Amino acid sequence: MTAGVRGINVYGKDIIWVDYEGCKTSDQMIQVFDDAINFLIKRNESSLVLTNFKDTFITSPFLRHVEHEAPRVAHLIKRRVFVGMNMPKKMILKGIYQSPNLDHLAFDSEQEAIEFLIKD
Repeated sequence: MTAGVRGINVYGKDIIWVDYEGCKTSDQMIQVFDDAINFLIKRNESSLVLTNFKDTFITSPFLRHVEHEAPRVAHLIKRRVFVGMNMPKKMILKGIYQSPNLDHLAFDSEQEAIEFLIKD
């Protein structure tokens, strides 16, 4: 997969896949984030979100953008999970998403993340 946002369906469950893999600049990551915001707003329903941070660096400009824009769609996210998270990325995102349980939402593989997302 290449960086971007797409909808996937697994066992009848719709998942929004936000894929930052390979993004090398803040501008690239911000563009993917904005695409995800627009996707969620257009969809306008409670959504499952899988975010892939493999092969990326989380930068200050990206973080500031996320902090400013994420509240616009927080009500549209039913459950979210992350893949491609090393310890520094987890620590950074804990602060942004104010989630002490982020370790439980970060998975080693896409398959594990998807299984968590679609379980009832």
